[in-house]
Amino acid sequence: MNKKYVPLMFLTPFLIFYIIFLLIPIFYAFFLSVHNWQGIGPFNFVAFENFINIFKDEVATTALINTFIMAGGTLALSLPISLLLALLINSELLPFKGFFRVVYFMPRVIALSVSGVIFLILLHTDYGVFNYILRNLGLISENIPWWQSSFYGKLGIILIRSWISIPFMMIYFLTGLQNIPVELYEAANIDGANLMQKFTFITVPMLKPIALFIFITSTVFSFQIFTIPYMITNGGPSNGTLTIIQYMFSRGLNNFEFGMASAVSVVLFVFLAVLSYIQIKIGSNN
Repeated sequence: MNKKYVPLMFLTPFLIFYIIFLLIPIFYAFFLSVHNWQGIGPFNFVAFENFINIFKDEVATTALINTFIMAGGTLALSLPISLLLALLINSELLPFKGFFRVVYFMPRVIALSVSGVIFLILLHTDYGVFNYILRNLGLISENIPWWQSSFYGKLGIILIRSWISIPFMMIYFLTGLQNIPVELYEAANIDGANLMQKFTFITVPMLKPIALFIFITSTVFSFQIFTIPYMITNGGPSNGTLTIIQYMFSRGLNNFEFGMASAVSVVLFVFLAVLSYIQIKIGSNN
């Protein structure tokens, strides 16, 4: 066999999978987004009517706002904690680093449904550990109705999503920290720099590419919230925890409005693409 065809031979299984299960569905979603189709029968071309109906629908607006809040809350909570854990594990003073790596990464390998059940118990209004601890610390006088309140429901989902996201971010931060040349810190020690100065002028700039990658991928991941709110609250109460993916799922598989559901997916795709581009431009300019 000609050597120039060998790489193509190894790439062929992936390319076949990629085309069938990714590219074709993406183009098909764009096609469906400008049609009305109930799963059977003819495709009715409606141009941009589905997109207009999305922005007219108050439920869609509520779902988008909820997704923004929960995605933003997840990023704001998980990014600093994951960086702190990475710094802790990377420290020479920490013994049993292998053990702590496994412990900190454990939430990532647990199924989302199992994570949901764990926090459903921990955040139970009457018997949950969280309410018990907060009440004994004197921080609350009455139990928090985690899953019966829109505000606390969002907060509970943010806690679960952060618990799942932190290991992913931590591993990448740890990889970035371990790739920083030791010579930079040694030179800083000679110059008399303290820990904060070394973190500000060495660690942070050297972690910039990793941080940008984490921020973009985590943003996309955070906007794909579905399993946890669907399983625990099903979008309630009063659509208080409804996400845009749940809304798309409902329009497509519950109401058989596949054109409308595809339009939602296209809007989300374009939004995340633009947001990622903005993040890349901002990150490359700083």
